Amino acid sequence: MKDNCRYGKEESAAAERNNDVHAAGCQDTRCCPVCHERRCCCPGPTGPMGPMGPIGPRGPIGPRGATGAAGVPGMRGATGPTGPSGATGANGMRGATGPTGAPGIAGVTGATGPAGKTPVITVAGTVTGEPGTEASVDETFTPDGAELFYTIPAGPTGPTGAAGAAGVTGATGATGSEGAAGPTGPTGPTGPTGATGPTGAAGPTGPTGLIGPTGPTGANGVAGATGATGNTGANGATGNTGATGATGPAGDTACCACVAQMRNLLQQIITLYPTENLVISMESGNNVSGRPGSLLPAPNTNPNAGLFQIVNSQGAAQEAVSICRIAAVRITSAAYNNGITYLPAPAPAPTGCCANCEAAVRSYLPVGTTGAAVKAGGQTVGQGSVLRNEYGVVVLVGANNSDPTFISTCKAESITK
Repeated sequence: MKDNCRYGKEESAAAERNNDVHAAGCQDTRCCPVCHERRCCCPGPTGPMGPMGPIGPRGPIGPRGATGAAGVPGMRGATGPTGPSGATGANGMRGATGPTGAPGIAGVTGATGPAGKTPVITVAGTVTGEPGTEASVDETFTPDGAELFYTIPAGPTGPTGAAGAAGVTGATGATGSEGAAGPTGPTGPTGPTGATGPTGAAGPTGPTGLIGPTGPTGANGVAGATGATGNTGANGATGNTGATGATGPAGDTACCACVAQMRNLLQQIITLYPTENLVISMESGNNVSGRPGSLLPAPNTNPNAGLFQIVNSQGAAQEAVSICRIAAVRITSAAYNNGITYLPAPAPAPTGCCANCEAAVRSYLPVGTTGAAVKAGGQTVGQGSVLRNEYGVVVLVGANNSDPTFISTCKAESITK
């Protein structure tokens, strides 16, 4: 380094002892003193940087500095993919029920709406379906409401209950009205014809004049007037009476007896079941339902009535059905009335094909038969246990003598039991 001292060694030494830079004679007061061999000098211009020396050993870790101010938050990173759902945790314990809230303020009562029209619901009928089928309701809307027709499947017949104790014998009822006259018996054979009485004597005939000789034939004259008719001769004797012919077949008295028995039952149903619904099965397979009305021609006691009038729940007349064509009458939702009476078997007993078939049906269905089912007109008209077996009719009932069905033994077609 170039020596930049101005003063002599003595002054420099003195300045060094006093640490006086200016006194040491530095030309540039901004320089720091550098001593070389007891001389003080000022550094010259900075030379080029030398090569980097080797890295010294790592010094000891200094004390931790104070925490710097928090940096500005970085931008939010993109949402990562949803992780797989964790297993469902066990249900926590049910919390205690909170206190009941105070009742809310009651709302203002709305204005009363106009009175609606009350619909009229009527039951058009109920029929029994085959066991195992589903029940159904056919609804038909009318201007006044609706009509319902029920199909109820037959349930299995329950076991016969134990016979109840005999009730106390009631007082003898009033004598009933005289029954209808029985059918007229067949006409007996014609008796032999009596002998013919003697014929009276004929009056004397005048003498015949002598016949004159035949004259010559003259010319044909004008035709004369027709002479008067001569007197009728006497009647000849009556011939013997011929043998009596074979007796013709008897009238259909068995079928008439069946109709009479059905008419007798309808007269009592009108009185005993005035508000119950009936299902009337016809021999054609059609069904009619409604409440009992009346027999026609009136009155209901007419022994020759031929029609049964059905009415609806308001008493308005509906169909009138022929008693001669009724196969069965079922009273729904009611029990058998033990006060019902029956006509006795006709005497003498009817004969013929209809009588034979009627008797066979009654013989096949004695009282106490269970699980019986009778078809007529291609449909099941009644099923249950046989409660009564009378001439012209059998009565089937359900449990506790419910839903009695009166079946004409002249109309039954197919029977199972």
